[in-house]
Amino acid sequence: MRRHRTHPRNLICRIDMSAFASILWVLAFIFLMAISYNTQPHRISVDIPKVTRAFLMPNAIREDAMLAAIHRDSSIFFGSERVSSDQLPALIRTSLASGNERKVYIRADSRAKYRSIEAVLDGIRAAGVQNITFIVDERRTVPVPGLIVR
Repeated sequence: MRRHRTHPRNLICRIDMSAFASILWVLAFIFLMAISYNTQPHRISVDIPKVTRAFLMPNAIREDAMLAAIHRDSSIFFGSERVSSDQLPALIRTSLASGNERKVYIRADSRAKYRSIEAVLDGIRAAGVQNITFIVDERRTVPVPGLIVR
């Protein structure tokens, strides 16, 4: 039985870069989508309080939703702009004049001082808006076998 010997000049030594390039394109696309999701103007990051029974608010994620955010250090944001509590009524009136719904959503940090939240609520009421909604997160509870919650 005769073995075939390959000559060193017949060996092919190269790396196929097309698979590597396609994986890099997919990873770049995923990272760009993650960055664009996290930099939306309504996404002011605060540590919102957790409750056991929360309701879904689909209108809070609309582009034209009036969203006020209160950070732990009492800084106030309306949309993506940092404002003071004195500027808030004028900005809300301007948003209402452009046809937005008469509802303000508040994302307050769970460690924010009540004084800053009260100032925001007073500013919203001074603008003539009575429909105010606090955005909260739902606390996930581990079900206990045999326990019936009513």
